[in-house]
Amino acid sequence: MKRLWASLLILLILLISGINMTYYYSTKNALVKEQEEKVSTIVNSITVAIQNSNTGEQLFEDMIGINLRSASIAAQYALPADIEKVQNEKLVEIKEKLMIDGITLLKRVDDDIIGYRSSDPKEIGMSTKGWTFGWFHAFNQLLDHHNAQVGANLTFGQFLPHYWSGPFDTSSTNTTNIDKWGYYNDGGTNYIIDPYVHDKHLLEFRETTGVDSTIKQVVEKNKWIVEIGVLNPELIGGLITPTTEAWYQERKVLYGQYSYPDDNEKNISLDGIKDGKVKNSFSVIDGKEIMRTYVPLKNIALGAYHSDLLICIVTDYKKIKDALLKQQLKLLIIIAVVTTISLIVIILINRMVKRSKELAVFNVQEVYTGNIDTLFNSIKEQRHDFNNHVSTIQSLMELGKINDLKAYTSEIIGETVAMNAIINIDNPAICAIVQAKAAQAADKNIVFEHNLFNMAELNNSAMKSSDIVKIISNLLDNAFEATIVDAEDQEKMVHIQGSIHGRQLDMSIYNTGKPIPDEIKDKIFDYGFSTKVSTGKNSGLGLAIVKKLVDKYNGNIKVVNKNEGIQFTMQLHI
Repeated sequence: MKRLWASLLILLILLISGINMTYYYSTKNALVKEQEEKVSTIVNSITVAIQNSNTGEQLFEDMIGINLRSASIAAQYALPADIEKVQNEKLVEIKEKLMIDGITLLKRVDDDIIGYRSSDPKEIGMSTKGWTFGWFHAFNQLLDHHNAQVGANLTFGQFLPHYWSGPFDTSSTNTTNIDKWGYYNDGGTNYIIDPYVHDKHLLEFRETTGVDSTIKQVVEKNKWIVEIGVLNPELIGGLITPTTEAWYQERKVLYGQYSYPDDNEKNISLDGIKDGKVKNSFSVIDGKEIMRTYVPLKNIALGAYHSDLLICIVTDYKKIKDALLKQQLKLLIIIAVVTTISLIVIILINRMVKRSKELAVFNVQEVYTGNIDTLFNSIKEQRHDFNNHVSTIQSLMELGKINDLKAYTSEIIGETVAMNAIINIDNPAICAIVQAKAAQAADKNIVFEHNLFNMAELNNSAMKSSDIVKIISNLLDNAFEATIVDAEDQEKMVHIQGSIHGRQLDMSIYNTGKPIPDEIKDKIFDYGFSTKVSTGKNSGLGLAIVKKLVDKYNGNIKVVNKNEGIQFTMQLHI
């Protein structure tokens, strides 16, 4: 039995440990997934910001373009139609009056279109023949047709009557400047009027409502994020070769920051564009453990040149691990506490079951000890009586009192018949308990009657002899005590009868005494409840033990008031 309990305890511990480990890893995976969802949420926010910013920036650039066209028309009214008559000093004056950053006049010279006059000396002599992406084509259209049109050689920009404007880009004559130019020619001059402005207002727009503003807010709110960069995957992947490292539209970092590049960024960029999957890389830079998350964004329109983007979120991996470790530590503490409580409960239940069994064994032992003592006393008394009977019979015979001898032997035969009725019960355990209780009844002047039939069937049943002994013994003890206390002037009588039919034992025990009030009939089987004054040990336990054993065999027991007494009726499935 001890081995069985030890095995069950080990099994429960393993089961709890398995549940705990499953819960631990599932929770850990949930935490990691939650972190991934945070990154995904940030990427979605930046994606929306890029789309909104691109729309806003395009409208903002279009407004600047319209203003540059207006500046071109105003400049045309202030300038001669022939470029040879225009003075650079006049262009400086016009620039300041129109509050723009510069103005250049473009003239066709042979197969090139150059900066011929300008408010900025660096612009004079500037060649545009090598400008790609359709810029040079737009200039030729304006000079030849006085309008620019969308086509195979020109797919972007702002198209207005006699006017075309490209996006903000790096100035070819001063690479420190990011400018926007407008180009105007309505045929009234032999040159293109080209006013331009720097990106000051565009930067202010981006800092307040653009992508850079969104990235800054995200980094400030999430302390575990080191930086976020929106990258040009074509440049990183080597799909395009920039004409100069300072060229604005060909820059590597379109928005945000990218201070922790990966050595394998080229392949990451190419793979990201190809399969559209998120890539992660880990590094230790200057003692800082970082994680880069590269998220490709396909078909996101951004300005004139970019359709595919690559977002890189650089995170302080140590902070992420510390946060996860902190949550996991809390989880482990909870698991440890729950496991400890579970083990304590298991141990307590084990002890309770063990004590319950020990108590049951003690009760059985106590019942058997008491009944065996009674049985031995009864045997001693019968031996003593037998000796007395023999002496009396011998004396009566010697005296020749035949009639008295007949009367005396008739009484002895009556007692023998009563004893034979007990012996004929056909179940040793019940026979012994009835004999013991009969002796107790005689000592207490109680008339004890018993009618038990077919008890031999119990020998082949699943019911333990100890259980039926406990049931009968406790019920008879209860009956004896009740009839002694409550019968008063009545004849003290206890009657047990029972029989077995099929697989059912029917038994009833009647005793004289006061009836039991209806309101407490349901309570008399509760542990510790008693209608009698406590006499000490086990008071209020007898009927509770009986009820527990009856329930064990799917039986039932009830009590009724009957004929100036009390009767317990019981059915048991054997």
